Amino acid sequence: MRRTLGVKAIRVYIPELLKEVDSSIERDENPSILVKKIVRRSPGRENLPEIELVFKGSRHLEDLRYYSKDPSTWITWGEIYLSPRQALKLAQALIEAVLAKPQREIINLVDVYG
Repeated sequence: MRRTLGVKAIRVYIPELLKEVDSSIERDENPSILVKKIVRRSPGRENLPEIELVFKGSRHLEDLRYYSKDPSTWITWGEIYLSPRQALKLAQALIEAVLAKPQREIINLVDVYG
């Protein structure tokens, strides 16, 4: 199961660099989220399915601005903006992903090579 859904904006903060990565419809960057179900294979462990949310679309880098609290103390580091309709579509896609068969398996290389 793979489904791409449009969103209003995606923003990821990198406070250590005083930067943020932005993708928004205002800049015609077509931000979206790919929802997919995978199985991560790990030697010696049970192979459990996972739901993966992947950010897609063009993006740009900006300096962090408009903050009053020291960014090094922030506990949040990103957000996704959705309209109510987009939120409903995301919820439906997540339910479909949970019920679907995984499309592919991923080997967890950390477990393979230690």
